[in-house]
Amino acid sequence: MISGPSRDYFWLLSRTPTMPAAVKNRLLAQAQALGFPMDKLIMVTHSK
Repeated sequence: MISGPSRDYFWLLSRTPTMPAAVKNRLLAQAQALGFPMDKLIMVTHSK
């Protein structure tokens, strides 16, 4: 997880084109608990 100091952006990065669902869900829950707006997320699908 990467964010700016003012929380004006948030990135969830992976070294592979896909991330295990359990890991992604845990990180997104943590980001939401930290106050990041989940309704503004843009999910990008990567090809392998």
